[in-house]
Amino acid sequence: MKLLRIIMRNCKPLFFIPIIIAYCLLPGVSAIKYFYVDPSEARSTFIYMAQVFIPLCGLLWPMGYLHVWVEGDGCEALRACTKYHKTCVGELLLLCSAYLLMVFPTITFAVIMFHLSWLEYMRLALQFSIIINFLYFMIMLLKNVTIGCIPVVAYLLLCFYISGSADFASFSIIAPNLPAEFSNWNTLLVVFSSSLLGLLLGYLLDRFWYKYL
Repeated sequence: MKLLRIIMRNCKPLFFIPIIIAYCLLPGVSAIKYFYVDPSEARSTFIYMAQVFIPLCGLLWPMGYLHVWVEGDGCEALRACTKYHKTCVGELLLLCSAYLLMVFPTITFAVIMFHLSWLEYMRLALQFSIIINFLYFMIMLLKNVTIGCIPVVAYLLLCFYISGSADFASFSIIAPNLPAEFSNWNTLLVVFSSSLLGLLLGYLLDRFWYKYL
């Protein structure tokens, strides 16, 4: 609960954007298309919107927390008062798990209504984990949340641009035009493995930074 209050205070209205998108925008737009346009188009729309919005909006909560840990007023005192751990990895992973649980009912809705595979949720979880691992590494490397987010967001935008290209699709972890069954799982797993190295490096940088506070 303390973590939630910190994020809400730091993100302000931005805290509710992922919730609004997950529970209103995605199911609302898809349901309208399902009943008034065409069920197959509604299915494609949901997949596309989920691939675009869920990874991007998933950055907001971790950014809010990491801002407190890295740049917030009294962040040195926060670190100094931490008795049992010297990094924010535990809280960050807990926060990311909370986000994935938050979007789970939306994916359940899509699985039931649009007959999606549960692989769609696994794909989103992998994508989100990759993004957060690299985000943590970049922020710890640069010691600035805003600057650290720029390359991560730039890569996501690049993924949206190149995902439809047959020549460059293998470099993209986002496939908004394809169901999860036809996504490039080899690319996802390779990039996820690389992102774990980024998480480890971010952890070491976090510990190193703490040591010299």
